[in-house]
Amino acid sequence: MKVGDVSSFRKAVFEGPVEFGGADIASNFQAQEAKFQNQEKGADFNSIRIGHSAFFGKAVFEGPVNFASANIASNFEAQGANFQNKEKEANFNSMKVGHNAFFDNAVFEGPVEFVRANIAGVFEAINAQFQSRSKASFKSMKVGGHAFFQSAVFQGPVDFSLADQQFRSDWGGVSEQGNGGRLSWHEGPRQGLFQRCGVRRVGGPPRRRLCLG
Repeated sequence: MKVGDVSSFRKAVFEGPVEFGGADIASNFQAQEAKFQNQEKGADFNSIRIGHSAFFGKAVFEGPVNFASANIASNFEAQGANFQNKEKEANFNSMKVGHNAFFDNAVFEGPVEFVRANIAGVFEAINAQFQSRSKASFKSMKVGGHAFFQSAVFQGPVDFSLADQQFRSDWGGVSEQGNGGRLSWHEGPRQGLFQRCGVRRVGGPPRRRLCLG
């Protein structure tokens, strides 16, 4: 699939599987408030190339979603998006974003992976909810600017091991909940991964504070 201009699916409802794998979009891909309702095969954006920005604000994904190796020239915006499948992952592995990625207020009900994702600018997941007991993985992720997770909640383990040394976080108000939840950024090389870091349980004092660098 090749589109020479904007590709717009705002508020669209997809009842069946969605296949945009390998698509080439010259300008923006707009899918704000779209609903991807297939729970088995879900939505596939593997290796999609977008010449400007991708907009998925308040989109709802009922099944798995795959953005592996997607290449976004400017911003990836998924503020308030809801990834509802509790069993199958939301896959952003090796995704490249030329400017900023925004997941503020997003809800991930199942597993999520950003392994080897490369964000040239800022990564934001402010007030995001990572609700799965499975691991949320940011392993080997690269962020050229700052990563912000203020008031984000992780209900299972989260892995920042081997994250690039420029992946800097402001962890103010991050909450770790659930049984056996843990942060594992300490597993990677001590290369100044974070400027300030800390974990707080809701309603209690800081459980752990670890600053690398």
